[in-house]
Amino acid sequence: MAIEQLAEDVFYVTLPRTPHINRELEPVNDLITSGRLCHVILDFEIVQVVTSSSISTLLILQNLLRNHDRQLILCNVGFLTKCEFTTTGLSHYFRFVSNKAAALKALHHKVAPT
Repeated sequence: MAIEQLAEDVFYVTLPRTPHINRELEPVNDLITSGRLCHVILDFEIVQVVTSSSISTLLILQNLLRNHDRQLILCNVGFLTKCEFTTTGLSHYFRFVSNKAAALKALHHKVAPT
C-alpha cells in the first residue's frame, strides 16, 4: 500500500491485492482521527476481493470523513469488486469513479507539480 499526498487536503491510497485491507487503512484512519482534515481517494486497481471486514473498515472511514465534511472516493474498482458492493446493498453509500483523474475532478482539485 502507498499513501500519496496529492494536494494539501487530498490523500491518494493505492490498496494492496490482499482482501484484508482493513489493516492497510489504519494509517489513513489515524490521519483523520488525529485531526488531519483531508479527502481520501482509494485506488482499487489491483484489489481482487473485498471481504466483509474490509467493507466494514470502509464504512467506518466513510463515516469518519463525512463527520468532518470530507469525501471518500473509490477509483479503478473492478467489475467483480463493484458487484460485491452491490450485493451487500452498499454501492449507493460510496462514490465510485473510473480513475485518479476522475477522482480529482470530482473533488475539483489539480495535482500539484512534482
